[in-house]
Amino acid sequence: MAAAYARLAFLVSIALAGTGCARLSGQQAAQQALDLFVPQRLAGEPLLVLVHGGGWSSGDKAAYGVIARQLSGCGIAVANVDYPMGPRVRARDQARSVLAAIAWTQNRAAIYGYDGDRTSLMGHSAGAEIVSLAVLDPELARSRRSVRVSGVIAMAGLGYIPPQPEQLATLPAYLNRFYHAAFGPQVETWSRYDLTRFVRAGPPGWLVIRGRDDMIAPEEDSAALALALRQAGAAVDYVEQPDRDHDSIAQGMIFLGDDPVRSRVERFVTSR
Repeated sequence: MAAAYARLAFLVSIALAGTGCARLSGQQAAQQALDLFVPQRLAGEPLLVLVHGGGWSSGDKAAYGVIARQLSGCGIAVANVDYPMGPRVRARDQARSVLAAIAWTQNRAAIYGYDGDRTSLMGHSAGAEIVSLAVLDPELARSRRSVRVSGVIAMAGLGYIPPQPEQLATLPAYLNRFYHAAFGPQVETWSRYDLTRFVRAGPPGWLVIRGRDDMIAPEEDSAALALALRQAGAAVDYVEQPDRDHDSIAQGMIFLGDDPVRSRVERFVTSR
C-alpha cells in the first residue's frame, strides 16, 4: 500500500509480530522510516511516537524496537521513527521530520484503531531534544498545525540549552562534536535552539527523566528544562532515577521486569 502526507511518501506493509501485536513498517525515500506497533484488539488506545538518540548524527530506530514492542504489549500503539542525520541536517529539520511522521501516523488513526488525539512523544538522549524542539520551537509552528500532542517524555536529554562559546573549551570532545552536528558550525547562533526561551503554560504535559549516574547528558540540562517548564506554568514531572546512567535508563525498560521507569512511562502515556 502506498500513501502520501505532507510531501512524504511512505511505503507501508503489514505483518503480525510474534508478541501479539500488529507491526507495520513504513519507509520514506528521503531517509525517513517508521515502524508502527499496533496492539491487536485495539480500541482507542493512546499513541506514543518514539525517537532514538545518537548525538544527532548516528543511531536508528532498530535499537529501540524492543522498547516499542514491549510498550505495545501494554495497550499502547507505538510509532518508532527514524530521522535524517546531522551534520547534513540540523536539529530543527530533524524535529520537522518527526512532526511529519506524527502527522502521517495520526492521519491513519481511524484505519488502525488507536486514538490520534492521545499522542505522546518520547525521545532518548538527542531524541529528547528533538521531540522537545518539535513541540516548543516557534519556527516549527506551521509544521505543528496538523499534529496533536498531549504529552512529552524527555529521557536523558542533552542540548536543551546549547553551551555558550566560552563554555566549549570545558566540555568533553564528544559533546562538542554532537552540538556542532545538531546546531551548526557558528556557535554564536546556537542560542536560537535554547528551549527555555520557548516554554509556555498549558498542554502538553511533560515527563523529564534522567539517570542519576548519567555521565554523558549533563544534569543541568534536564534540571534547567524542568525548571523552565515549571516556572512557565506547564505541567511537568521531573524524575532522577537512582542507579541508572545514560544507557541503562533506557535499557532497564527492556531487561527489568518491574522497571520503575517503564512503569512511569506507561502511566504517563495512558493518562493523557
